[in-house]
Amino acid sequence: MSQNLKDYVLIYGDGASKGNPGPAGFGFMVVFPSGLVNEGGGGVAKATNNQMELMAVIEGLKLVRKESPQSIVVLTDSSYTINGVSSWVDKWIKNSWMTSTGKAVANRDLWEQLRSLNKELKPKYQHVKGHAGIPGNERVDSIADHFARGEDIELYNGSLEHYSVDPYELPKPQPMAPTQKKKASFSGKKNNVYLSLVNGNFAIDKTWKECEARVKCRSGAKCKKAASDTEIEAIKKDWGV
Repeated sequence: MSQNLKDYVLIYGDGASKGNPGPAGFGFMVVFPSGLVNEGGGGVAKATNNQMELMAVIEGLKLVRKESPQSIVVLTDSSYTINGVSSWVDKWIKNSWMTSTGKAVANRDLWEQLRSLNKELKPKYQHVKGHAGIPGNERVDSIADHFARGEDIELYNGSLEHYSVDPYELPKPQPMAPTQKKKASFSGKKNNVYLSLVNGNFAIDKTWKECEARVKCRSGAKCKKAASDTEIEAIKKDWGV
């Protein structure tokens, strides 16, 4: 980035769902260059993790819009959100909100809200790795988790000077999301692994045969192929693991 992060309004957002769908929550943090910090979040009786990821960013942007709009960076560990804003949403609109497989786009109402805010505020998006000890991300994850569990949590609104979280602590380099993201191709990959979720037990197998034996004839079992640590983390989060 051409400027220091401290010159931007930072928005961290995260979502959580216990059951995916199930009791769910979202959390966000807004840090202004002036040194003001605002935390927020909420919970719903039933939603998916992806819905909550989008809600966190939407509500963060809405809060910023109420103030004097400035240059904004949104930091999220949601590949779903990053891919959506950088590539998918424009294709969906051209295709009358239908996916490439001919199905109606999920969460269209949220995507339309986010797209409208993006056009107005023009934020940049930056991917951060989830559950990697990044203070800002860990904080909004905790907020989302508390709301999903229906637990009380004290939200901070005040000076960055007295805030217990350092929102500027990020690993380096931490690239911005590309304008276009190529679809991952799994064919011919030697590092594919196979993820499964059976009766709440998560497992990773090196071969499809092993994974198939684990999920075959098991009611409600899930399985999916992944080719990187990022994809594994995204799938785990989508499954609520």
